[in-house]
Amino acid sequence: MIVNPHLVQLKPSWQFENCYGGTLSNSSGQFLDGSLQENYLPLQNRYGPLHFFSLKQVHGTKIHTISDLNATFTRLGDGDGLFTDLAHTCLSIRTADCLAISLVGTRGAALLHAGWRGLLGGILQKGIEKVGIPRFAFFSAHIHQDCFEVGDEVVQEFEKLAEFCLNQHLIRKNGRAYISLGNLARSILSPWPVVFQEDTRCTFKDPGLPSYRRDKSPGRLGHILIYRNSYDF
Repeated sequence: MIVNPHLVQLKPSWQFENCYGGTLSNSSGQFLDGSLQENYLPLQNRYGPLHFFSLKQVHGTKIHTISDLNATFTRLGDGDGLFTDLAHTCLSIRTADCLAISLVGTRGAALLHAGWRGLLGGILQKGIEKVGIPRFAFFSAHIHQDCFEVGDEVVQEFEKLAEFCLNQHLIRKNGRAYISLGNLARSILSPWPVVFQEDTRCTFKDPGLPSYRRDKSPGRLGHILIYRNSYDF
């Protein structure tokens, strides 16, 4: 399916200095599947020539650094983060219930696929190491804590990390445990004066968004981060 270029937009969207980003949508605000290259190409009508990068997401902590702009589309290997300091690059990842984090710092920008495994494994800390001093962060729509029930094996992983304040990120109710990806990510970024923006929708609750936990949805949200030189503004 090739999407009409006039219908492609970023909703919600954000801009911080020389970066743009957001979630791919059509003019009605409906999500566009992040697996289709055709849904990304129309962005060039709005933002000029771009080099698009994606990867094979594996719920890990590896972050690829962009160094080669020879192709329009490049799909890298296993990983869950992309970092760039090169102009006219467009980073892209896909999510259903996980958190997509756009991070802009003094040395560049990163787009991270952050589920509970990635956050506990240190993907956000690795992203901070890449971008330098973090100055801006955007959190995508993701599953909220009251819908994110987890088993004992996940609770045990959380309890291993004493540096986190567990009562903010993990709550128990009626014998069940629930975790918050957003609270955990915010606590990791708390040492820095980061400007936050957030899509507050819950993927599980919002029927207009894909959620694997809700209905095993095969669809995925497409998230992008466009890095441009400051002279473009």
